[in-house]
Amino acid sequence: MKKILFSLLIISSIIACGDDDAAPVLTITSPTSFNINPGDIITLSGSATDDVELVNVLVESDGLGLSETIQGSALEANPNFEFAISTDMATPAGDYTITVTANDNNDQASSEEIAVTVN
Repeated sequence: MKKILFSLLIISSIIACGDDDAAPVLTITSPTSFNINPGDIITLSGSATDDVELVNVLVESDGLGLSETIQGSALEANPNFEFAISTDMATPAGDYTITVTANDNNDQASSEEIAVTVN
């Protein structure tokens, strides 16, 4: 009887954990690229989902000084997100990239990049 109960416990644990073979699905709905002036507010919209558990969505840039995070638990009821981020007035003119990354609980990630030109 103990062997049966132990076996059932192991089987139920395996079923409960599930497999997370797929990376999160990330979609940036707007914008795909844009021009801004120093000090402008950048607004990004999109959605992120995962087949098991979404850990977070990160927004980072290469020189714009942007770094924002939404925890996955905030996206459980509604996978849509919007970031409104202010840029620094001292940002030099040039081309930059904003990277949005969705991470799941199995260390898998999906990323999208948005091209930004500062005038």
